[in-house]
Amino acid sequence: MKSVLLAPNKQPDWSEVFDGNKVWWVSIKMDGTRCIILNGKAYTRAGKRFPNPRVDTMLRPLLDLSSQYGYWFDMEIYDHTMEHHAQHNAVLMAHDKAIPPTMCARVFDGGSSHDWEAPCSTYRDRFDRITPIVQGCGSEQWTMVTQWHVSDLTR
Repeated sequence: MKSVLLAPNKQPDWSEVFDGNKVWWVSIKMDGTRCIILNGKAYTRAGKRFPNPRVDTMLRPLLDLSSQYGYWFDMEIYDHTMEHHAQHNAVLMAHDKAIPPTMCARVFDGGSSHDWEAPCSTYRDRFDRITPIVQGCGSEQWTMVTQWHVSDLTR
C-alpha cells in the first residue's frame, strides 16, 4: 500500500511560504486522529485498520463512496469535548467503545483513485471536486474543513 502520509513530515521553509511564489493552503489545527479512507476501508496514519468496528459505522457513507466509485478521503476524526488525541485514540483503538455523538470526521482532502495513484491535480481542484460529494452525504458527523490560502491570512 502506498504511504498514507500525504504531507511531508517536516516544517516548510517559511521564507518560501510568505514570498508569494508558492501556493500554500492552511486549515485549523485539530488534535484528533488522522484517518485515510482508501478502497472502501478506513486506515490510521500508520496504515493500519481501526480496531473499533464502530468507526466504520460512523464513516459508512464515505466508505461506500470509496468502495463504489474509487474516491479517497483524508480527514481528522475529532471530538471538541476531548482535549488531546490520546483521548480520541482511546475510543478509536478500542474494540468495544461507543463513538460519542460529538465525535466527527473533518475531511481535508480527497479525490479519485487516479489522484491517489498519480497525483496531477492541484489541491484546490481536488478540494472543489470533493466538497459537494462529502456534503452530499448529508450528515453533520463528517464535513469539509474550511481552507484558507496563505495569502488571504497575510493581507
